[in-house]
Amino acid sequence: MPQDDGVRSVSVDDVLDRQFTADRLNQMGNAEVTCIRIAKGRLDTTAIIDLLSRQVVGGS
Repeated sequence: MPQDDGVRSVSVDDVLDRQFTADRLNQMGNAEVTCIRIAKGRLDTTAIIDLLSRQVVGGS
């Protein structure tokens, strides 16, 4: 198994200013990125959630 090199997530600016409510669909979204270490490297997964409907609208 690969060793943990100690690299952690990077912080970014809070462009929503902690306001997580939307008035329209597809107005604002939230994304979650997860990196999973596997034997051959790393697996990155992403989910994008619409803040009004709370439905997953995209992912990879």
